Amino acid sequence: AIMTTNMNPEHLSLEGMVRQANEILDQPLDSNNKGIPKRLVKHCKGIVVVRKLVSGLGITGTDGVGVIVARREDGTWSLPSAVGILGLGVGAVGGVERRDVIVIITSDGMMKAISGEGQAKLGVSGGVSVGPVGREADVAADVSGKGAGAAFSYAHSKGLFGGVAIGGDVIRSLDKENHKAYKKDVTPEDILFGEAGALETPK
Repeated sequence: AIMTTNMNPEHLSLEGMVRQANEILDQPLDSNNKGIPKRLVKHCKGIVVVRKLVSGLGITGTDGVGVIVARREDGTWSLPSAVGILGLGVGAVGGVERRDVIVIITSDGMMKAISGEGQAKLGVSGGVSVGPVGREADVAADVSGKGAGAAFSYAHSKGLFGGVAIGGDVIRSLDKENHKAYKKDVTPEDILFGEAGALETPK
């Protein structure tokens, strides 16, 4: 089942999650903005885009939905696979706060872990580092994996965008939404690493 009941219903289908992801990525990937380095996106293994809702006082809870896509060796992108995120943190949030989170994955191992049928832990302990900012930023070391994590995280909240540390969030595949969208019993690996054209594009 979907982990949140607070999201706009139209965003709870894979098609809605894709529209949501495109909306979230629009500003950070705009060449006119100080967003995610182009080199990082060009050489990444995949991208996770999630809209989270954060609420609570003292102990905060987060949940949300989104998509993961893989970057193929020829530079094209895979079809999207639906994911959900759930976590706990410390702090105070008045009411419910929306945070858009982007994770740029730079290692095959991290990509396999996040795209599996089980669940994977994000955060520093999971190899996720604060993402560098600036479309022309020099991230050669980061992309090569020398002295850096296996993925880089960003967040957009209250009009502000930048690299951000992710706490103990857990991400998992939303198989029900994938099955509904692709009209067949598919795994995240089928969607992300299967041959191009092997699946129907969600309608």
